[in-house]
Amino acid sequence: PTPTPTMTPSMGLRHTSSAERAIAELLANQRSLYHRRNNAAPMWLLCVHLDDLFLGKEFADCRLQVRLRYGGNGVYQEKYSQDARCYVVGCQVEIQQGTVVQLHGLVSSAEHNGAVGVCEKWDPHRCRWNVRLGTGEVKGVQRENLFSMGQTVANLGAMMLFCWDSDLPPRLSLEVMKLGFIDKVISQAT
Repeated sequence: PTPTPTMTPSMGLRHTSSAERAIAELLANQRSLYHRRNNAAPMWLLCVHLDDLFLGKEFADCRLQVRLRYGGNGVYQEKYSQDARCYVVGCQVEIQQGTVVQLHGLVSSAEHNGAVGVCEKWDPHRCRWNVRLGTGEVKGVQRENLFSMGQTVANLGAMMLFCWDSDLPPRLSLEVMKLGFIDKVISQAT
């Protein structure tokens, strides 16, 4: 059985999924759908789905939001996810791909002791995990020099739809913002 949308007097139609919310937002903006130069041309949509965002423990009990931009050179379409509260998932005993870890006991690269990163891939030839640090640098680290920090998770559950526009550069940029008295960008990607 499919859940049906419910109506509340103050909020209008409440949608049951992120896809329904995205489509409703797109349909609410009549100009983006119907104000085109050539009415015979098909409309193309760019769909971006954001699910869980895994972070270090320092982001436990905070609120995050994602800003996604399509376009560039000062001309873009912009969408925001709903804000999401972060929660901590217990520490993992086994380190696996995607585990947030802290480096310790390094001798030749002692400056990286205490650094936090994410395990990307196990290298069986070198018996090391390739760990992407917060700086973007990837280091090969032995298992005994990694401490699993557990993970903080923000469930965004966002679906963002953009009307494709041939006048815009085909570029996406994403910013993760920590919400507070003053919102702060904590990560960016293009």
